[in-house]
Amino acid sequence: MIGFDATFSVAAAGTTPLSYQWSFNGTDIPAGTESSFTVSHAQRNQAGNYSVKVSNAWGSVLSSNAVLVVNFPPAGVSVADTSAIAGEAVNVPVVLAANGNENAIGFSLHFDPALVNYNGVTLRVDRDWRFVAKR
Repeated sequence: MIGFDATFSVAAAGTTPLSYQWSFNGTDIPAGTESSFTVSHAQRNQAGNYSVKVSNAWGSVLSSNAVLVVNFPPAGVSVADTSAIAGEAVNVPVVLAANGNENAIGFSLHFDPALVNYNGVTLRVDRDWRFVAKR
């Protein structure tokens, strides 16, 4: 997931000393010279194939690819805690927090119709949806 660390490790045996070279999509990673490599705070552009070449005086061997997939966290919907005076209209802010890769988002808002009357929904300029109700 975006912002989380991903660590790759390899276990190798052979005549020492062993050296390691990690690569990303076939390009060597300058700092990737240990038996493990960490992608810190992973971002979408770091998704791809990671491999490691282990070498000693007798030769080298290249690992198969490990694939790093970096996903967006789920989009969120939040409703602000709202109180109102009986008989007066109240706006209930509903905030849809999107990642930018969604093609749709939806939610349901449940309330007790004996206590609240639904009056409509409006879209504010800042694109926050507002549920308008009368108590």
